Amino acid sequence: MKKTVLILFLFVIAGITTGAYHLVNRDWVLYRQGERQFAAGNIPAAIAAYEQVRPGKTGVPGKTGVEDRLAAAYLAAGDVNRALPVLETIRRREPDNMPLATSLADAYVRSGRFAQAASLYREILKKSPEDRRARIELARVLAWEGQYDESIGEYRKMLKTTGEGP
Repeated sequence: MKKTVLILFLFVIAGITTGAYHLVNRDWVLYRQGERQFAAGNIPAAIAAYEQVRPGKTGVPGKTGVEDRLAAAYLAAGDVNRALPVLETIRRREPDNMPLATSLADAYVRSGRFAQAASLYREILKKSPEDRRARIELARVLAWEGQYDESIGEYRKMLKTTGEGP
């Protein structure tokens, strides 16, 4: 009888501590849940978890980390229109984050906002003139906008920097 009561008492304590942990570290638990779902390919469940993390709450790997993962999940789900505001918010906070600028420019391309994409690719190239991918993407965007001479010029610049062209 004493063993049964002791075991029952320990189970109750374990349940209470687990529940308390989930209440106190709610955002961390949700973030980790989102990460597990994202890794498993369950993008809608990942989005649902990431969206529940409270803005400005500490205990998760930086709010930008959560927003970045949320934007990645939106993009993985093919919902560029929901990803763009998240990426733009992060961009305003981190204007020198070039990988983020590239992601935002790519999202602009996917949404057909070529002028904004071109502006970001130019900004990236000012900081990294040897970035072949940014140069090629800028050339493509310029062509899609009908700016063929500028597009050809960007392709030529890319070929000059790689030593493959005239």
